[in-house]
Amino acid sequence: MVFSPSTLLLSLLPVLASSTIVPLNTTTNSTDPSIYNPIRNVTTINIQISPGVLSLTNSTTNLTIAPVVERVSYYVEEGVAIIDGDVIFGTEDEILAAAVPENPVVQRSADDHVKLGRRSLSIFPYSSNSKWPGGTIYYKWESQASKDFRLADWTEGMKRWTDRLPFLRFIEASAPDSTLIAGVVTLISRTGTGSCTSPIGMSQSVGGNFIKLDDCGPGGYAHEIGHTLGLTHEQQRPDRDAYMALHCENVASDTNGVAAICGNPCAGLGCNFRINSATEADWAGAYDVLSIMHYSMYAFSATGRPTLQPLPGVPNPVAAWMPTLTDARRVCDVYWEDCRGVCGDGIFSPNNGEECDDGNNVDGDGCSADCKIEVPVCPLLSCDPTAGLNGCDVSTSCIALDGAVAAGVGQHLCACRHGFRANSASPADETVQVRLPWVGQDGRVFVKPGVQCNQLCDQWQLGQDGCGEVSEVPVCY
Repeated sequence: MVFSPSTLLLSLLPVLASSTIVPLNTTTNSTDPSIYNPIRNVTTINIQISPGVLSLTNSTTNLTIAPVVERVSYYVEEGVAIIDGDVIFGTEDEILAAAVPENPVVQRSADDHVKLGRRSLSIFPYSSNSKWPGGTIYYKWESQASKDFRLADWTEGMKRWTDRLPFLRFIEASAPDSTLIAGVVTLISRTGTGSCTSPIGMSQSVGGNFIKLDDCGPGGYAHEIGHTLGLTHEQQRPDRDAYMALHCENVASDTNGVAAICGNPCAGLGCNFRINSATEADWAGAYDVLSIMHYSMYAFSATGRPTLQPLPGVPNPVAAWMPTLTDARRVCDVYWEDCRGVCGDGIFSPNNGEECDDGNNVDGDGCSADCKIEVPVCPLLSCDPTAGLNGCDVSTSCIALDGAVAAGVGQHLCACRHGFRANSASPADETVQVRLPWVGQDGRVFVKPGVQCNQLCDQWQLGQDGCGEVSEVPVCY
């Protein structure tokens, strides 16, 4: 399935990158990454975002869009100016060069537009200056130490996207090297900074062409990869207020005591909640409060109370660790020339390399997380029917699984006596004991070789309800 471009494709963005906020003094994968935002000193200015191109579906006509002016607050870290709380605009010199007076009348020469255009970013179909060609992302590590420390979580973060979108390719382009270069994003490791950062798209600014990896975990890195692929923050959509109520009274002041003002004009950390104009990005599709790109309810909260609260009937935004189907479809729309479908959407797409699609991205259910047919695997070890070699405890018998259709075909398992289960083991531990969907043996428990079966079941009678506390595992039969 190919996702066609939106009817109106608007490209009007600065050189941006974004970050995941790391929970401080917590376990990274168990706590919402936005609750413990580090509060910083910020400077509030107006900036001009350079012209983009409006493309019409099924049309070769391109129209230049006029510049827009946005009021933002920024702080400087790693030599770059970060706006919207966690978005890299570029170097501080670049953001100051883009600054305009209060209530400006924007009049720039054609040459100025060309210069600004080099710093602009367009993450839309028909835009070529910021997409990764062919959906292939080239990266390198800043150092071998960074690679050794972050590789496992980074690899898992990449997998969460490639499982959804098999056309994506992540290629380590060179040996570790700290030099920032164009066309290859550098992965740098930091600890204790409170955030992870990344470019939006293939950065047009060498100085901002890096992804900072702090203790964000695989889900946080998947969020950064979403930005690198071209996604912006979901809560900045023009239609946000139809889904979320903003409580500016709960937003923290910055470290200089500047109070947050969330209106227009905004001030302090209130500018982190600005809504982008309709001509600043492609906002096609429905609002997704569960998007991996959405702020939490408590982003930049000073009181522990929500700053973004869902309206009645809208789910609570959560710390998402996996790209949603909406996230994947948006990336597919951006890379429409190369994307042939989304794994896990329940639509079988052979042209996408799919062997199956059961509507999810989990392993162990017959269709793998990357939509490949799985060979059935039973978590319980089988037994050898040869006398003296089966390994079964004397309280069990090694029997053939007659009529099996999955992993149990041709196999033997150690069977407990009717009405008994494994000693001193959790009934839910499928590596120790299971029940099978075997007519006539529904209530019987099967265990791994060597396990004793002298524990009476909670329900000992034969039939479907026998030993019901033990998990039934169809794949074993």
